[in-house]
Amino acid sequence: MENRIERLEGIKMLTPHEHRVLALRRAGTPTATIAKMLRIKDQSVRNAIHAIYKKLGIARPHSTILARIDRYAETQIAAAQQLTDTAGAAEDLTFPHDL
Repeated sequence: MENRIERLEGIKMLTPHEHRVLALRRAGTPTATIAKMLRIKDQSVRNAIHAIYKKLGIARPHSTILARIDRYAETQIAAAQQLTDTAGAAEDLTFPHDL
């Protein structure tokens, strides 16, 4: 249980760049393609992947672990989208000025 909590905390520590690399990697995008898409060197992608695994406490990639990370990331994205949608809806409310 403690390892899982540490991994979830690790996801919160990822930089925006690392989140982009992780999303592309989850989609099965090869390292060279990620590098071209982000306009960085292949080694920079490998460094980001290494940093991601280190922050998540993963010694080596494993499909089961990555699947769990994927599920968690998807729930976080959905929660963030709901917050964004809720905030946008609140801004759209109009209130009568002469009560």
